[in-house]
Amino acid sequence: MTPLQTAHDAFIAHEEAHDLWSLTAYRRPYWHFLRYEVFGWIAQALGLQGRRHGDFADKPWREKLAIHPRRWPATARRAHWRDLRPVDLLVLPHPRYVPLDGTWICPYTGPLAEGLPHSRYVVKDLYEGRHPHPLVAADLRYLEWARRAAELGFLARDAWRGAWLTKQDRATLDGWVGDLERAFGASLDHDKVFAFLRKSIRNDLTLEKVYHRLFDKTRPRAIVLAVHYTHRNLAMTRIAKARGIPVVEVQHGFFGASHLAYNTAPGRRPESFPDYLATFGDFWRETTPGLPLGPERTPAVGFAWLEREQARATPDAPDPARRTVLFVSQGTVAEALAEAAVALSRRLDPARWRVRFKHHPSDLSGWRARYPALAASAVEVIERPLGIYDAFAAADAQVGVYSTAVYEGLAFGLRTCVLTAPGYEGMLPLIDAGVVARCDDAADIAAALESDVRPTAEQLGRIWQPGAVGRFRDFIGELIGPPTR
Repeated sequence: MTPLQTAHDAFIAHEEAHDLWSLTAYRRPYWHFLRYEVFGWIAQALGLQGRRHGDFADKPWREKLAIHPRRWPATARRAHWRDLRPVDLLVLPHPRYVPLDGTWICPYTGPLAEGLPHSRYVVKDLYEGRHPHPLVAADLRYLEWARRAAELGFLARDAWRGAWLTKQDRATLDGWVGDLERAFGASLDHDKVFAFLRKSIRNDLTLEKVYHRLFDKTRPRAIVLAVHYTHRNLAMTRIAKARGIPVVEVQHGFFGASHLAYNTAPGRRPESFPDYLATFGDFWRETTPGLPLGPERTPAVGFAWLEREQARATPDAPDPARRTVLFVSQGTVAEALAEAAVALSRRLDPARWRVRFKHHPSDLSGWRARYPALAASAVEVIERPLGIYDAFAAADAQVGVYSTAVYEGLAFGLRTCVLTAPGYEGMLPLIDAGVVARCDDAADIAAALESDVRPTAEQLGRIWQPGAVGRFRDFIGELIGPPTR
């Protein structure tokens, strides 16, 4: 096994052996809030991965500004809940939206929700302090006003008590963090972990009040959400299950044997884990051995956004005179990919090849300071907002590690090189099947670019099940029946 996979599996064994799932503070269990973040910090301390996302502090001030005055009326309409009515579904989308014909949409829940006859509210939270504008969904409501009101009430009620997490809570935390440090040989910032715990408990307490109010008003028959392991969704899932409301997660990205949020010990099914997981295809369930749901609860639905946008993609800056290799980056492996891109650009004939680099959107701001060698190289870094599909449409080959986008590039027929940076083991099933090339360095990538290894139609169908809108409509119909509201 690779070092990251070894650490991942050891972490799961450790949390079971030390009974970390039983940890409580402020009268509630909290390990489900911390485990994914804590493992990420350990992996970073061991040099197995970089930070998952860019830093909000890197963004220019114009991107941090609050609501533009012209948007206040729309925000006010969507932020109040006075006129909420009963609906069939509540949809909690991914907070990061993408552009669509002059508007913005969640690519994971949006197309699927549009294809449903059931009534619904889309309940959206802020992303990096803002909402994009304008947004597609007419049935959209914002979460932040209700959250802020609940937070103010919590502070007014509890702030006078001082430290509402006790000295014993801190001592307990120092104990299990110390155990992890010794087990993994990694140093963790105890204050940072404690601050994250405090934030998690505060979010859970306030969201509990918000969601009970939301459920009382809307009386949903099911919940549909993306990214179950965020604070807002962990709280939503727990409360929905307590009310007997089924929770469906829509797959939003890569998961596999080394993604801790989707793997637990055998027999462990956290109360904060969704009841169902609608996957892009059977491949994802089959390559995630620790998934705490069986095949009957992980239907292969597909990815509606990919189906629609693949047909609409327009090649970005095509170069008929040269072939294009596109590096598909993400924060955890950006440094390794940047180094490989620079080395490859020096190795390839610039008259025959151009090397392009696309950062993850959350890692774009401040990239020149973080990756100075990349900034000084001949690599063409895409700095403007650009849909990944338009970049794929102009490419002949791609290089990545384990991003979902790498799998999407396969749908465009691209030759695919997987750099053996930490986390690449998620691609081992495709490497072993000969669908993609395993590359240790720029020399391997250059050699693989001359090959013609591509997935078969059957292999693609297992990764990307076709007909997503219809399949999801049928699934929801079977789950809750026909529309009633």
